[in-house]
Amino acid sequence: MAKLSHSDDHETVIKKYSELIEKNNPDKFRIRTSLPGGEGLEIADMIPDIVLLDKDSEALIAIEAETVSSVGSDESVERWKAIAGAVKEFQILLPKGTQARANRICKKLGIKVRFQEY
Repeated sequence: MAKLSHSDDHETVIKKYSELIEKNNPDKFRIRTSLPGGEGLEIADMIPDIVLLDKDSEALIAIEAETVSSVGSDESVERWKAIAGAVKEFQILLPKGTQARANRICKKLGIKVRFQEY
């Protein structure tokens, strides 16, 4: 798997990160993605970028992947609010250098989240 890069587009970030999760946790999760052919899973009227399911098909973790240009956009923040309130664990995958901004937004809105950086 190629490393994630700031210059990767949204679909590439989703693809690379879901491949990394699968490689490091081959028997722990079933992975659903919002990519074409990825069998996205609807949660709170949204389809998160990546959903990790347990063996009983229960959604454990929803992950939204962001790019430099999407962090904190109105569309992203609306997605964060909706998805975070409907899952056990919510994560946002962020480009390095953007976590402080995302953290301020999430704290202000009361969004419980775990950040991952690339």
